[in-house]
Amino acid sequence: MALATYACSVVVQDPEYATATWLAALTFGVFALALHHPSWILIPVILTELTLYSYSSPSLGAAHRLAIVLAAALIGGVAILRGTRFVDLHFRRVILPCIAFLVIATAVNAMHSQDEYVLQYFRYQVGQLLVAVLAATLISTRRDLLRVAQVTLVIGVIAAIAAILQHFAPTFALYGAADAETVRAWKGRSIGLSANPIALANQMTFVLAPLIGVILCGAWRIDRLRIMLGTVAFLLFAGLTFSYTRSGFFALGPGLIAMGLLLRGYRRAFIVGAVICAILFFPALENTGLLGHRYFKDANEDQSAATHEALWEVSLAIALDHPVDGIGHEHFEAVSLDYIDAVDDDSREISGASSIGGHRPHNDFLSVWVSWGIFALIAYLGIFLGTLRNLLIASRHHDLLIRGLAVGGVGGLVIYAVNSAYHNYMDSSVALWLYAGLSVALVRVAKSEVRPEIRLPLARRFSRVPGASMPST
Repeated sequence: MALATYACSVVVQDPEYATATWLAALTFGVFALALHHPSWILIPVILTELTLYSYSSPSLGAAHRLAIVLAAALIGGVAILRGTRFVDLHFRRVILPCIAFLVIATAVNAMHSQDEYVLQYFRYQVGQLLVAVLAATLISTRRDLLRVAQVTLVIGVIAAIAAILQHFAPTFALYGAADAETVRAWKGRSIGLSANPIALANQMTFVLAPLIGVILCGAWRIDRLRIMLGTVAFLLFAGLTFSYTRSGFFALGPGLIAMGLLLRGYRRAFIVGAVICAILFFPALENTGLLGHRYFKDANEDQSAATHEALWEVSLAIALDHPVDGIGHEHFEAVSLDYIDAVDDDSREISGASSIGGHRPHNDFLSVWVSWGIFALIAYLGIFLGTLRNLLIASRHHDLLIRGLAVGGVGGLVIYAVNSAYHNYMDSSVALWLYAGLSVALVRVAKSEVRPEIRLPLARRFSRVPGASMPST
């Protein structure tokens, strides 16, 4: 792999950002490990999501993520075809809504936009669909699941440490395709190895939520492993905190409650109770300096919050006027200018009307409805529901890793839904499609990981039960 990474670094050189060169080369270099097992093919996709998700290589002249996804699809072709089984209900449950979403969005874009834009967005959505298929088909055993989880955790920790250093010493910190000036431009908000603090919040929760799920489902005792996992969780939480992305931070509450409801007994009561106590205690932290003041500002004090509310009001007005066919994904900024009267600034001390005409809706659910109509929104919600259903099935498994990742996946999906209701993640992140594909993989691995006693011959199973006899044939 080291040789492949070095060779790729020569091809994908970035004269401005040396770290971006090596990160881009590493993502391609990891494909060499596919010789050992197909599950390694998924790692470059996850690595790109957690680092150079929006990067375009100057030497290749192409979007880095699209190149990685296409390379993964070509290299893993045989394994993907073997795992693509539409007779599998769990696979159909998430892939069919993904396909429906792509078809509807493309058709509506064709009604409202020129061919160039239609093809451009179609290419982007095909990449999203491929990510879901890759995640669903390349993991077939518990060992594959553990391998992908471990490597993802390592990548997440490195990004979290970079974010922490950017907060305390931005000049000496590690960056991706950015530098200390980027952090200063964001007023001190950490960006990790990504391009902005909003993406960092999504990336930290994508890694943190499954880790919390594994910790909550495991034995609650102090030992070396749990101290290590707890330390890693703290680093990821610190990375999230220093992004100062309020939606990502506050979305932890609903995510933890969702995880808690899947636990039993005192664990459920403890998690739900802890979240409620945190909500009640949160206002007392405002003047302690433990959290940045940005977490305590609302639309009356913060321009960003006022902007979000103004965009939501305009988006809803447009959606209600075009509920079925939308206006196409390309035209929101132009059309929104005709709806500026929908902004209710009388109730706010800070006006958000200045953002109209220059920003997207800042809400993925409204963005889908406005862009492509109600049927696209139904398909989009279908991805969430199918993913959630698969994760709930896997969460009942006896294996700690499978159950923990499934419980954490439910929490992560809730966190993503809440967070994406404040941002345009659909146009920048493939986290939802990774969740969808991984939910299929979790169910498939759960079905293959059967308890040892279930594998016993029928006669031996009955002989273990006093008074039981063999069934008549």
